[in-house]
Amino acid sequence: MKRLIVILMLIALLGSMYPMAVLAEDEEEEEEEEEEENPEEPPEEPPEEDGWGDSDGDGIPDQFDPFPDDPDNADMPEDVVDQFIQAAENIKELEGLLGSEDEGRYRRGRRRRRRRRRRRRRRRRRRR
Repeated sequence: MKRLIVILMLIALLGSMYPMAVLAEDEEEEEEEEEEENPEEPPEEPPEEDGWGDSDGDGIPDQFDPFPDDPDNADMPEDVVDQFIQAAENIKELEGLLGSEDEGRYRRGRRRRRRRRRRRRRRRRRRR
């Protein structure tokens, strides 16, 4: 009786996965057809923007530039422009030393998962 139940559950599990497998195959076929239709055109890749680009050439990265399209910076005093440039360089240096935010989140998440695993193992050992 137990074997019959196990077999029926496996059939139900495989049956529920069938529509997903069919959909995945259809998507792969569509991608292959699209590639066959346009073999000459290389796929367009967006330009990599690290946020430190300077479109107006004033030395201040666009993400910190109050006037990103104005190379004269709306007649700001030179010492203020120098402060913007220095601040941007400091931020870039710190970002390089600390790593990106994504790395920090990844590490925190990884630590949490490790702690959870350790707790589960301890609980299992206590139960035995």
